[in-house]
Amino acid sequence: MADELLNELKALISKNSKELKAQFAIVERVANSNVLGNLLSHDNLFSPKMGHLKAFWSDFESLTNLFYCSYCKAGLSMKYFNNVNAKVRCKWGKLNYDWKK
Repeated sequence: MADELLNELKALISKNSKELKAQFAIVERVANSNVLGNLLSHDNLFSPKMGHLKAFWSDFESLTNLFYCSYCKAGLSMKYFNNVNAKVRCKWGKLNYDWKK
């Protein structure tokens, strides 16, 4: 399921935002480490090393930081779309990216 969501996210970004498309490496890292997340979410004998867990968490935090503002703690939303500059943004506008509507 996570693969489908990440693929849809990449397709949406590719279609609508050059700025976010430049950040595809972050989305790809999360997609690549998704195998680890899948293994951890099921009952099995897999025992990950702490370094793997830290890398997985770091990738997830990087992805989260693309979409959630550390200043106002709000996520990007079309609710706050800036029609003049064609930007999707957080509540206060501190985090914003170009966006084709």
